[in-house]
This record gives sequence, C-alpha cells and structure tokens, in this order.
Amino acid sequence: MDEHGYYFTNLLNEGTNVGEFNTQSVEQISQSSPISPQIESTTKKFRGGNFSIEEDLVLISGWLNISMDAVHGNEQKSKRYWQRVWEYFNKYKPESDCNRNQVSLMNRWSTIQLATNKFCGCFDQIERLNQSGLTEKDKVRDAKKVYKELHKSSFPFEHCWNELRYSPKWMEDSQSKKQKTKSGATPSSSNPSTPESVNIEDDSGGLERPIGRKAAKERARKSKSKLSEDNNSSSTYFMKLFEEMKEEKKKMTEKKVTYMEKMVVVEQEKLVVEQEKVAIEQEKVRLEQMKEEQKIMLIDTSVMPPIQAEYFKRLQMEIVAKKM
Repeated sequence: MDEHGYYFTNLLNEGTNVGEFNTQSVEQISQSSPISPQIESTTKKFRGGNFSIEEDLVLISGWLNISMDAVHGNEQKSKRYWQRVWEYFNKYKPESDCNRNQVSLMNRWSTIQLATNKFCGCFDQIERLNQSGLTEKDKVRDAKKVYKELHKSSFPFEHCWNELRYSPKWMEDSQSKKQKTKSGATPSSSNPSTPESVNIEDDSGGLERPIGRKAAKERARKSKSKLSEDNNSSSTYFMKLFEEMKEEKKKMTEKKVTYMEKMVVVEQEKLVVEQEKVAIEQEKVRLEQMKEEQKIMLIDTSVMPPIQAEYFKRLQMEIVAKKM
C-alpha cells in the first residue's frame, strides 16, 4: 500500500483524528485567548443560524488567503490568525447573513476540514480501483456512496471540497498530516518488540522496567492481528462495492441492448409500412395507365383525318404488343 492509501485508510479507520482544530482546542483557545470587545458584543447581540454555502466559501477563501499571506504566512499565533480570518470573513461575507464570532468560524472550519478529509479518503479509494470508463462525475458519486456507508450520513460539503481539492495550501496541509500519521504508526509496526516501560509501585517508590519478552510479543501479535482485520474489512468492503458497480454496469448494458433490439424492430416495422405505401402508389399508377390505354383502344380512327388516324393506330398496336 503506497503512502496515499496508508494515510486515507488510517483516516477512514480512525475517523476523528484529522482536523487542524478539534472541539477541545477550540474551547481552550476561546478560554485562554480573549476575543476583542467588538466580537464579544456581537456574540451577545446575535445568535448565528446555520452556515450558508456562501458563508462556507468565504470562510474557505479566508483560510486560504490568510494562510498564503506572504507577510504573515502560517507562523502566526492562533489568536491573531483567527482574528485576521474573522476580519476577512466579515469583509467579504454576504450582507444578509448572520454575524459570526471567532469561535464560530473555528468550529465551522474544524467541521468542514474533518468531513472533507474523510471524503478525500473515500475518493482516493475509488480512484485506486482504477475502473475504466468512469468519468469524474461517476467517481464523485461512488465516493459519496462510500462516505455514506462508512459514516452513516451524506457528505454535506461538496462545495467546500470543490474549492479546496486543488489548492496548494490544502494539498500541503493534507500531505503534512499524512506524514505525521505515517510516522506516528511507524514505531509500532517496524519495531513491535521495542521494550515499553511500565510503572511498578513497591517499597522503594515508583520504578520503571521493560515489559517481558512474552508480553511484548503478545502485544505485537494483537496489534498485527487488529491491523490485518482492519485491512481485510476495508478490502472486503471495497471488493463488494466494486462487484455491485460491475453488476450495475452489466444491468445497464443489458437494458441498452434490449432498447437497441426494440429500436431495430420498430425500424423494420417502419420499413414494411413504407414498402406497402410504395406498392399502393405503384398500383394506382398502373390502374391509371390501364384506363388511358382502354380509352385509346376504344377510339374510332375511321372518322379521323389520315395522319391522326395513323398516330392512334400505332398507339393501339403498341398497347396490344405489351399485353402479348
């Protein structure tokens, strides 16, 4: 499994480990970092409703622009950073929307970031299946199905994902989280027998000693077994999803073949009708011609001038010759 797959598999299994700000960090910042009087008064006077799509897009724009500021960059204290994001948000947000404070924006960004990272994991898994004939729209549709199956809810931030997915800042941020996740998992996977310390209380006070070799092996075995079960579960799910998509594609192909067969039958019926129309027209022409020939055959040439009589006699002889 390459590093992309490792990162997003961990993301899908762990669920809530991704996010630049979790609820606890937001609470700590809100308690330790006093908000400006202007924002406090806004918080007391207004209670914000649900964020609109326009507000989400302005918040994302603020996160990207403030993060990519060449003067300040990312090396900013959290209080000052979110103060500047809040100022940006209030400058560009739709006039009709509610007022928001810093904590509200931080919570909203944390929610967007967490859900979007999870969706990125689902989308990455769909792309790794490398199915031929799938368009970008089909992949997004299948990734939404995977997200709903894993998290028991629909993905509500597609508009945010569309804005973030190709942003260098977002890609850099996801890459750094992926490396942290991988480096955090490396020691237990690469050195499962590394001694761990346990505290033992005795008469001499708190001492530390390595756990026994047998206990270390048992712990490593359980860790490896759990990782194998998680990978097998993930593989089984995606294989099942792949088989369902193949079956759906097969049904669509069968429907298309049935439709084409019906169209062929319809075209054949149209052809038969057209042939019948042509035959009827030909019969009408033949009957008209017979009437004309009968008139010519009934003409009395004895009372006509010689030249005219000769002309009609020749016509009558031609008609007789055709009938013979």
